[in-house]
This record gives sequence, C-alpha cells and structure tokens, in this order.
Amino acid sequence: MKILLVDDHLMTIEGYIALLERENFSFSVLKALNSQEAYRFITSAGHLDLAIIDYQLPEYKEKEIFSGVDLALLIKKHHPECKIIIITASHEATIIYDIYRKAQPDALIIKTDISYTNFKECLKYENQYLSITAQRAITSIVDNQRLINDTNRQILSYLKQGFKVNELSEHLLMSTSGIQKRITKMKLLFNVNDVQSLVKEAVKGGFI
Repeated sequence: MKILLVDDHLMTIEGYIALLERENFSFSVLKALNSQEAYRFITSAGHLDLAIIDYQLPEYKEKEIFSGVDLALLIKKHHPECKIIIITASHEATIIYDIYRKAQPDALIIKTDISYTNFKECLKYENQYLSITAQRAITSIVDNQRLINDTNRQILSYLKQGFKVNELSEHLLMSTSGIQKRITKMKLLFNVNDVQSLVKEAVKGGFI
C-alpha cells in the first residue's frame, strides 16, 4: 500500500506513521511538508492507495492549491481509487462543512478527536467516516440551512441593508408579527439576542 501523508509539521506525520504501524500491514510512505511537495507526488506517483491530508497548509499559488481541499480534488482527478482522509484543527462549523461539501473525503477528522480507535475505524470504514465533532458541525449547518429558507434570507438581506423590522411588511407582503416570529426563531438558532448580531452571524455563515 502506498500512502501520501501531507502536513507542514513533521512530528504530526511521524505520529500518523506510528498509528499506521500499529495496524501491522505493509505500506510505503510519501511525506509532503507543503502543498508544492504534495502536488509533485500526486501528479508523478504511479499509484496512491491512501492520502492523509491536513486542511491548513502553505499555499502553492502557481498551481492554485490553497488548502487540503484543493489537494483532495487533485487526488480524485489523478488517483480516483485513492482513499482520502482530511484532518483539520478548525472547530468552526462553516469551515468543516465547506471541507465536507467541496472535497467529499472518505473521512473527515477534527484533530482534537484523533485517537487510535477512530483512526483505525476510518481506515476500515466503507462509507464516509466523520469524527464526532465533524458530525456535530455538519449537522448544525444542515439544520440552519433548512431554517434559512428563501423568505428568511430576504428578511436578513433587508435587515443587512438597514431596514427596520416594522418596515419589512410592505416589501415582503407579510405581517410585521409574522416577520418578527421568523426573526425570533433565527435569533434562537444562531444564539444571539439582537438583530445586528443575527445579521452578522448570517453573513459569517454564508447565508446572505
């Protein structure tokens, strides 16, 4: 088995190797400490069986590689049978969901979730494996998207433009009380207490 390990910290790569060695199977390793090295391995290696990629990596702008997601997409192009594991230190739900949506890796693990047990599980898991923190983050975003429908996006868009709540009914053909109920639900969803914070969180989450 040929494995590509990509992380800008050598000690992290050595840690992955130690975990792999506990599985008692034969493998060879390609170590890449940056996106440029990873690009070279991906485009020149005859075959890759497994790639473990850190999400946050130094950019390789010449080849439009800006993160581990771009490397994952490159691997899918050159090595479609290769199993891809992306690991990230980020706990921000929008970033985790973005990795999940764009790269569709075979496994997505948050660094604080890493243990020998779940590392072993994701190596053998036939379906997509998500660590517990990744699962929670993705579920929260999906739930948000269900609530933030087109009407609610319109409300948020008007609020972002500076309209007052009592000014929205004539633009949306809804009662002010109906609009206020929607805003109240969105405040609870985003865990904020005022309209300004609601708009800020909606923008941050990419909903408007």
